[in-house]
Amino acid sequence: RCRDIQPIKLDRTTIKKLGSKAVQMNAYTVQDVGTIVLGMKSEVGEQLKTQMFGQAGTVANIETTSEIEWWQLLKASCSCLSLSRHYYLDKSRIEVDFYIHELELILECNGYDGHASYDPVAEKKREQLFKNYRVIRFHHQIDVATLFRAILQVKKGEIIRLYPA
Repeated sequence: RCRDIQPIKLDRTTIKKLGSKAVQMNAYTVQDVGTIVLGMKSEVGEQLKTQMFGQAGTVANIETTSEIEWWQLLKASCSCLSLSRHYYLDKSRIEVDFYIHELELILECNGYDGHASYDPVAEKKREQLFKNYRVIRFHHQIDVATLFRAILQVKKGEIIRLYPA
């Protein structure tokens, strides 16, 4: 999402008209600013969401319907385990969709491309960190039995990908 945000370089005349003494400046489209603000998980981001949308804004996340459905299913199926959603690994900035603490298991509901369109450098960094965990990346329409079989089979340091052929 954020990698699609492109700064717009402002020329010197425009910067002067804004009353700034900066040598160079960037601007962003309104849509990009909205994406940035709604995606921020920080104190400043939460304050901005509260100002824009009231208290409801602080709990609003950009997520897919399928991710919400998987969360409901996993929460019901794994009620005896410590399951987290939107979990940050080891104080890193890497967030995963679902994490089961007792199993050291990361579940990522990736939609159709399985991160194929993501930044390859960032993906390499993610996968390095994943070596300490069991990881399953799955298509959002995968059946429950297939996912649960993979959960039983995945080993530490392994990434299982469940996508349609």
